[in-house]
Amino acid sequence: DLDAVGVIYQNTTSLTSISEPVVPASIIPNPMAESGVLRIVLPANSLVCAKIFSLQGQEVHHLNWGYCTKGMHSLRIDATTWQKGVYVMQVVAGQFSFNLKLIINEK
Repeated sequence: DLDAVGVIYQNTTSLTSISEPVVPASIIPNPMAESGVLRIVLPANSLVCAKIFSLQGQEVHHLNWGYCTKGMHSLRIDATTWQKGVYVMQVVAGQFSFNLKLIINEK
């Protein structure tokens, strides 16, 4: 489900490890018209970027927030030039990657 606020990704070869990190994230507001915020809690200092895909799988936008320190961040999403529709935001933060659903409404 793309509406999940946290996604767990395995970082070890052991399937018995229970200390896997969680990267909580959400887009506020969602749906949005022209701008919003990606709220994210980073488990470590990381470069943070996102690729935005149409539902057909075509990359349509790229966002780069640069280097962010461990902890909570509110990262601006400028969607003023984006078309109305539903998108998948693939966020990459260091070794972690996860997807969020993003909806753009009428402006």
